[in-house]
Amino acid sequence: MIFWDQFARSQCFPDCSCEVIHVESLINQPIAFWSSLAYLVPIYFLNKKIKEKTELTRLWNLCLIVLAICSMLCHAGFTRLNVAMDFACIGVLMGFFLFAHYFKGKKLYSSLAAFYVALVFVNYSLGKWEKISICIMVYLAAFYELILNKGKHFYKARNLQVSVLILTVSFLIFLLDDQRIAFCDPDGWFAGHTLWHLGTAWSAYYFARWRFIDENSSSPVAG
Repeated sequence: MIFWDQFARSQCFPDCSCEVIHVESLINQPIAFWSSLAYLVPIYFLNKKIKEKTELTRLWNLCLIVLAICSMLCHAGFTRLNVAMDFACIGVLMGFFLFAHYFKGKKLYSSLAAFYVALVFVNYSLGKWEKISICIMVYLAAFYELILNKGKHFYKARNLQVSVLILTVSFLIFLLDDQRIAFCDPDGWFAGHTLWHLGTAWSAYYFARWRFIDENSSSPVAG
């Protein structure tokens, strides 16, 4: 018996993205599975830059760790729960500072946890594009909050601009790979979804570098 068959599979299974899904394997998409570890890399580099860790930086790092785990689970088995958890992690990370603006301390932990559970519950029965739409809406809400609260600093922040640029390009690659237009080699060792993992990981790094270092320094770090 195939291990993952005892769980409800995602609606897209067995054709969820460009990389071939090895249905009988414990790890259905090995390339996407291992490239999910990219979300741990920003933690290392960010911790080297930040001298004094705060509760907020530790929580951000925790969110990246959970995202890496959920992404690996998603590509390992493509169960409905695993995929819902993966998209929920993306939503939480994108809305992280939106919640951090309104909640502090234990309330931030509980609000993010509640948001995560709600996203898992909602995403469980949704299709891929509905899940993607929810992530985009959270992103736009967070982006709008940044514009309102940061004002002119928002438009002058180089690391923020780099983060948004990398995220935008990565999402375009994600779409091209998903639709088999470009960056798609089903049996290859490197796919567009790999670039999505790498790109979003570095986007998260530059964004956190702006929020945790530039915004708290009289001499912002650029580049």
